[in-house]
Amino acid sequence: MKTQYKFLALFLLTISLLTIASCKKLKNPTDGVQVIINYDLIETNFSVKFIDAATGELIGQNGDKKVNIKIGGQHADAVIDVSGLQKPEYESSNGFVELALNPNTDPSQQNPVKFTIVASADGYLSTSKFIEIGGRDRLMFEMRMVDVDNPPNGVSRIIDNSGEADPEGRIVSDITVNTPNGNASLRIPSGTILKSESGELLTGGIEIQLTHFSNMEDGSLQSFPGGLNTNVEQADGSYERALFFSAGFVALEIMDETGTLADTVLVNPLELTMQVPEQTFNPNSEGGVSAGDTIPVWSYNENTGEWNYEATDVINTGSRESYQVTTEMWHLSWWNWDWPWWWVCYEGLIIHFESDEYYCPCYWWNVQVRNPFNNTLMWNTYMYACQNDPVHLWNAPGGLPVNMYFSDQCGNVNTELDFYYEENLCAADELWIYFYAEEMGQTVEVDISAYCASNPDYIIRPTLSYWVREANDWCFRWFELVNGHGELCGVELGETYVIGIYLDGKWYEHTFTIDQSYYVEHGIELPPEVCSEVFGL
Repeated sequence: MKTQYKFLALFLLTISLLTIASCKKLKNPTDGVQVIINYDLIETNFSVKFIDAATGELIGQNGDKKVNIKIGGQHADAVIDVSGLQKPEYESSNGFVELALNPNTDPSQQNPVKFTIVASADGYLSTSKFIEIGGRDRLMFEMRMVDVDNPPNGVSRIIDNSGEADPEGRIVSDITVNTPNGNASLRIPSGTILKSESGELLTGGIEIQLTHFSNMEDGSLQSFPGGLNTNVEQADGSYERALFFSAGFVALEIMDETGTLADTVLVNPLELTMQVPEQTFNPNSEGGVSAGDTIPVWSYNENTGEWNYEATDVINTGSRESYQVTTEMWHLSWWNWDWPWWWVCYEGLIIHFESDEYYCPCYWWNVQVRNPFNNTLMWNTYMYACQNDPVHLWNAPGGLPVNMYFSDQCGNVNTELDFYYEENLCAADELWIYFYAEEMGQTVEVDISAYCASNPDYIIRPTLSYWVREANDWCFRWFELVNGHGELCGVELGETYVIGIYLDGKWYEHTFTIDQSYYVEHGIELPPEVCSEVFGL
């Protein structure tokens, strides 16, 4: 049952009755009798993009598919929809979701807000992202999901229907399943019993879905549930942020012919073996992997998005010029072999972005941090940087050399160097990055207002994110409205664009052509639940 923020509505209406605000280019002739509500109480909102790991496209970018979102973790109650509603579940629209922190929440470096976004969608493997917010800021996150029928590079999958369980739930004969590339194999001994989460026995025909994720390919590493920089269980059972150095991971799902999913294993453990490439980096030795190295194995909790410690395994000499590791499983989950790196600093390197071509006052930068040892992806994050305003690299892994690659949202700007080498992202150091733009474009003003059909005399000026793309392109750029007003930079006169806004699970889209007025105005009708529960209209 959703929480109703009636206090927010009353506060907004009180302020609006005392002070009639207006935006720069409001042209409605009835302004004199309308009440203008500046909806700017939410100070920390964050955008999440859901991307198909294989195609790079937004999931449901045509409005044909939605991602279901649950919020878990320590401070889940602090998260609301950007409209002001709190729900047990949220859903994306056109590949986006916009969430926020309750206005009563005051995150700080000493008392950060911590929660996990758990995402699922039909035809995709579920995934999660651990988020820690230590201040009021603009934030952007990306979650890549694996389409089971079209996985990205580095992901291989097999569906096997050769097994059978008798009426008492015992596996009739040994089952062995191998992924197509041979990088993962599963053995289920005869006599093993599989039960569902509710304790129901699996009987009859058995279907096994085994998926292997390489630790060498970007496509699989970007799909890592929770991200490689995530919330990890420590030896004492508490959770702490850590960077995972992966040797590979596996998703396993077993069901019977009625669709009952296995959760626990009785009598005999399942035996899961994975090949470990010789190029794998072991952070404990700060070099390549060797036979005899020990490595922790972790299981994934799909409900909380957390990785739980299971055991420590030994890496052995394998086949095909690689090593291998084997573990015993008494429950089903995603399983991964990773070394956790616990040195993660809240405030890392200070970065300065400099250019003679700041045709936009601010840019979103995507930062890829790679391991110089084998060039594998270690971490991927976004940062928002404005002209003459240095920014910190937040929650950065420290104590190891890295290569850093920077790109903007749609590839319109380039950095002077292809990559930047740093010895320690947590050092008290500064990095200067010079960039140049391919085109300057124009800057136009944007006014977006909202209203309720139940009471159109109240005009609402939202403070939230909006997204803009060229009409013939699918790459959206992020911009910000403050009390309904914003600026759109880097656009071309005479070209047609699409502007989109996410609000309460809906996507509002408006197509316009840039003309000589350099001005865009758009009004949207709010959903009835937002009108009644947030604004009391």
